[in-house]
Amino acid sequence: MRRLLVVLALVPSVALAGCGSRTGGSDDGAADGSGTPTGAPGQAWGDCTEEAFAAAGSPATTLRHDGWGADMQLKLPSDGPCAGALVASGPGGVVGVDVGSDELDGSTISVLDAGPLGGGVLVRVDGGMHPRGGFQPHLYLVGPDAMREVTVNGHPVVPFVATDGGMAPLAVRCGDDTVEVLSATTAEPPGVMLAWDVQRTTYTLSIDGSQEQGSASLEEDVADPLLRRDMPELFDPARLFTGC
Repeated sequence: MRRLLVVLALVPSVALAGCGSRTGGSDDGAADGSGTPTGAPGQAWGDCTEEAFAAAGSPATTLRHDGWGADMQLKLPSDGPCAGALVASGPGGVVGVDVGSDELDGSTISVLDAGPLGGGVLVRVDGGMHPRGGFQPHLYLVGPDAMREVTVNGHPVVPFVATDGGMAPLAVRCGDDTVEVLSATTAEPPGVMLAWDVQRTTYTLSIDGSQEQGSASLEEDVADPLLRRDMPELFDPARLFTGC
């Protein structure tokens, strides 16, 4: 097994893009993630006030950060003024992003361990459930003054995960202010035994919107049995985020 750690690209192409703002602001989807935060500081996010947030019956997930003065609560309400959005309430009031078309599943909300993130917390929420098996992971950065989805060219950084077979090996790892997406393709030219090339794409994240993306070849021409032994998470969608 050969290990290659040569960085192939480092470009500021990750955007922390919002899905629309109820506060009148907008996110232009700039490549450097410098658009207006979808949740501006204040007591309310559009019609979603702190009172409406508290009244929403959806389960709340506690978000905690050492740099915050108090915890935040995250919800995906299904009715009321906050419906159709992922919203959080904390010291700065209510922040959120519209997610109506993503069909997110609130039961999949989880907090990922990805470092301080400039004062934000990284949250995973799955959507796009497919009847034949599969889901679309979404990643959001949440802070007291802003909430943003992490995207590349308007798309989630983690690809759709098919669970009905035939999907290319895929896994996600988290580090200090980073998310790494590992993907494998069949090695060329093909040999007697199936072999894989593994690519790593690293996204450096911060709640302030200044982002970078880098790609590297992690493994090359690895025999299928060896890769399954050394990196089993690549082949098991249930273990997709075990590195976070």
